[in-house]
Amino acid sequence: MRRSSVYRKMFDKINLLPAKRRLPAVLFMVLIILTIAFIWSNSLQSSQESLKRSDLVAELIEPVILAIPVTKWHTPQMISFITRKLGHFSEYFLLGMELMVFKFLLKPAVKFKFWQLLVFAVLVAAADESIQLTSGRGAMLLDVLLDGFGALMGLGLITVIYSLRHHAFRKARYD
Repeated sequence: MRRSSVYRKMFDKINLLPAKRRLPAVLFMVLIILTIAFIWSNSLQSSQESLKRSDLVAELIEPVILAIPVTKWHTPQMISFITRKLGHFSEYFLLGMELMVFKFLLKPAVKFKFWQLLVFAVLVAAADESIQLTSGRGAMLLDVLLDGFGALMGLGLITVIYSLRHHAFRKARYD
């Protein structure tokens, strides 16, 4: 089957969704694209520019890190390291949440499996690390794993929220 016909079938299925779900689905698709663009734009920065941005965020979260009673985390280098790793995690946590909401908006017209969304997020992370090579920075497998874990947690959180909401709705309906 040609790729264009696969996409056409998917868009035909999306068009079958009620309008109240079609518009949010399209908006989430755009949001996902913008999130990926934001993530990849950060990777295009030089190491100096990236460190400057991390230092700005580090100033904001430094009081939180200093409140944790692990003194070896209180050095400027460690605070910078933690900030950068939290950045990786949080970007992909957000992406995971967006992907799962998108999945639920498309149901039942298009069915994505949980693992497909996770693989997609990990592929985005692998591409992200590859992009860093073009800006003179190094790619790290550990960052891809951290990104994947962030996406997994985002996907999982929305799954739990959806399940609880769905269960509460069904319970209220039958009470």
